[in-house]
Amino acid sequence: MTMAVATAGSMSEALEHVLTTAIDLQGAELGNVQLYDSDSGRLRIVAQHGFDSGFLERFASVTADDPTACGRALSSRQICQVPDVADDAEYGPYLEAATSAGYRAVQSMPLIARDGALVGVLSIHFREPRDFSDRDRQLGELLAHHAADLIASRAQQERLAALNATLSRRTAELESIQEQLAHQTSELLKQDRYRQEFLAALSHELRNPMAAIQGAVSLIDPGDPASKRAHSILERQTRHMTRLINDMLDMTRVRHGKLRLDRNVLDVRQCALNALDSFRRQAEEKGLELEYQVPEEPLFVRADPDRITQAIDNLLRNALNYTERGKITLLVSRQGEEAQLAVRDTGIGLSAEDATRIFQPYRQLGAGRNGGLGLGLALVKDLVEAHGGHVDVRSDGPGTGSEFSFTLPMVEAPSPSSIPPPPAEAPTRRHRVLVVDDDSDVAEVFAALLESLGQEVFTANDGATAIAVAHEQRPRVVFLDVSMPEMAGPEVAARLREQFSPRQLMIVAVTGYGQSHAAVKAAAFDRHLLKPVNLHVLATLLESVAQDQG
Repeated sequence: MTMAVATAGSMSEALEHVLTTAIDLQGAELGNVQLYDSDSGRLRIVAQHGFDSGFLERFASVTADDPTACGRALSSRQICQVPDVADDAEYGPYLEAATSAGYRAVQSMPLIARDGALVGVLSIHFREPRDFSDRDRQLGELLAHHAADLIASRAQQERLAALNATLSRRTAELESIQEQLAHQTSELLKQDRYRQEFLAALSHELRNPMAAIQGAVSLIDPGDPASKRAHSILERQTRHMTRLINDMLDMTRVRHGKLRLDRNVLDVRQCALNALDSFRRQAEEKGLELEYQVPEEPLFVRADPDRITQAIDNLLRNALNYTERGKITLLVSRQGEEAQLAVRDTGIGLSAEDATRIFQPYRQLGAGRNGGLGLGLALVKDLVEAHGGHVDVRSDGPGTGSEFSFTLPMVEAPSPSSIPPPPAEAPTRRHRVLVVDDDSDVAEVFAALLESLGQEVFTANDGATAIAVAHEQRPRVVFLDVSMPEMAGPEVAARLREQFSPRQLMIVAVTGYGQSHAAVKAAAFDRHLLKPVNLHVLATLLESVAQDQG
């Protein structure tokens, strides 16, 4: 046991009191108390009476090998009595120091604690030779026990005091760290809120031009081969840009729990085949075989069909991006009570290190050919886990290809009556429709799309004009942009609702904001469409209006 040396305070004063008591009781003139350091095996003087600095320096450190009285008491753990240092052969090396200090006899008593540990030595010195009696020994043992108990008690108190001081300091440090963390958390939440607001605004600003471009491209009917090639490029790059925007926004929504899932009981085989069909031309252009293995029996899951198709689409796109030759295979199978969808390729493969981090956002392998944000696989993971499934990846290493897969919990087959009818391809009724958007290009393209579906279309580029046109033309449907200057979409919707009941007018929000956005949720909208809107979605919505009127 290592004893802490008291340089000031309670232990030092207590040891001086014990030493004075021993000197007085046994009629000595000099004395000292040494504490034992078990790490170094040495005694050090911590209290003394009657000695000068020369003596203290000479005996500043004593070991069990030193033939002094205290050294012998240390080694033997017994009281050592030297009646006359001048007649003690072992004391020879220290005789000069004893003569200089003015003592002839010494009694050194080992201080042994109750647990048997040696904590120090108490020594008293006499100016004249002394014949030590049994009483001297007994009194010395009593004083030694008392001193040892005192040292152990005070050492424990000092350790506790030190621990308390450390605890208080650590507590203060933790409180300070907690305050810093609270401040940092507040700042991070604030930054996160700003980021969400930025992404929401960004989505609106990006979707507006994309809606105009995508709509315009769909209306172009190219004639000569060069125009057809240019049209194909425009379609492909527009889809790519829309996909990047959607991946970025969907990742944000999933991570913040704001992605709404429209779950239905569906056969995942159909989702897989639909996704596969959309990749056939791209695979053929790259010279890749596209295969699939699908079981004969249906595999029903409760999921959002658009999101599951999106997950499969991202896996196929990833395989297409990293495969230069060979084939891509889509596999659908049953694994116990789960449906598994896997995409296997003959591409660049993965190292063990890449396999552990490939589903992290913004992670891309350097060999990718088509760029992107590195969000596709991370979005797959989030979408699948939001459905209660899990993702996996397997590869035997670089150059051996990869297999990405995910599973979804299966459910019982639905009853025939619960299966929704397929959406109509085109509306069966002509409506008066009002398109309101402050971007004239977006409004013009949207109107052209609606006219291609046989609708009678009017346009307006601001809220006041929209209200006037609605009052004059009495449309059945209004497609209303949410974010407009002067009079925003929610205000226009509220004023239109004052004039027209839901049976008279369906108000549809068309915006780049998500449906959870406050401006969309708070307004009197009957439906919500996210830019860019395609023909099939418009046809389905208009058909629902026709059925409602019927």
